[in-house]
Amino acid sequence: MMLEYFAERKKRIIECLYGFFSLKKDAFSSGNRWGEDSALRLLEFTSRGKMIRGGLVLLCEEFFNPEPSGESVKAAAALEIFQSGFLIHDDIMDGDLFRRGEKTINHQYSGLAADEDNGNPSRTGDALGICVGDLAFFAGYDLLAAMNIEPAVMRKAVTLCSEEYYRVGLAQMNDVYLGGIKRAVTENEILDIYRYKTARYTFSLPMTLGAVLGGADESVISGLDSFGEALGVIFQIRDDELGIFSTDGELGKPVGSDIRENKKTLYYIYIHEQLAMTADKNTRQRVEKAFGNPEITEAQLESVRQFVAETGIKKRADDVIESYSRRAGEILTTMELDTVSKDKLAMLLSYSLTRRM
Repeated sequence: MMLEYFAERKKRIIECLYGFFSLKKDAFSSGNRWGEDSALRLLEFTSRGKMIRGGLVLLCEEFFNPEPSGESVKAAAALEIFQSGFLIHDDIMDGDLFRRGEKTINHQYSGLAADEDNGNPSRTGDALGICVGDLAFFAGYDLLAAMNIEPAVMRKAVTLCSEEYYRVGLAQMNDVYLGGIKRAVTENEILDIYRYKTARYTFSLPMTLGAVLGGADESVISGLDSFGEALGVIFQIRDDELGIFSTDGELGKPVGSDIRENKKTLYYIYIHEQLAMTADKNTRQRVEKAFGNPEITEAQLESVRQFVAETGIKKRADDVIESYSRRAGEILTTMELDTVSKDKLAMLLSYSLTRRM
């Protein structure tokens, strides 16, 4: 049911995005060839997303305003453009060539540069991709500024976004740094990255932003903030699992990319702790060779899957998910929302626990 809800709200968000870029076409295209080019690529890239963040803005405004205004749709569209900017930069940092079943933005530009006989197409593609990611952030704030709402509400909305995105940037820096150090990374360090790099800006921010636009009380906004954080950690751990056990088509990015990049995830920690206790030298070598291998094969990925399945690692991760699920349930019980609204949040929790994409 939640997927159907988001699919329906996605139509409104896409319509808003196309309207925004249409109005801005002349302004964005006045400089050079890249104005229209970048806008079209951003629109196409953003349109392929599930738009959960934008959908959450509208969902939580509907708790307090059954007929969401066009202004909240602008906020929803802004969050999706912000998300595109983060993903474009993330793909460059991670070296991923495909996202959402298509070439990443930087990979598209690398191909364009090669076709036009550029001397360094890969570097040029990355540089142009960084620029488009930057443009996404500027466009996002332009969309927020276009909202016709009370000045005090506008200030709160902009502050919410700015503070949360600042935390995302810091968490990304921590993620990159921890990914390169040789010492063992702790579970708490990983969960902190999950909290600030994914959970809060994916769930807490859009939910509280929607509530602010709907005129909710501070106590309810605070409850949605905490509920969203717990929900987001669940979402990220499940994402790590899907990154091992899913398929490219379901996930929207290459399966095994976290293993290929030697990314420090909860599964990474659990796998390496278990390897240290594994007596079978061949098993240790086979699994260890998969991590950080840019040419990882399906057979090597399967060896990791088998190891995870046979050693109880998935159950260990599921236990962490269960603890956050209980926390989310407790928060939901205490929130001052009507039954219908609480039921929708409960469905959202259920979806996060069972999703396969």
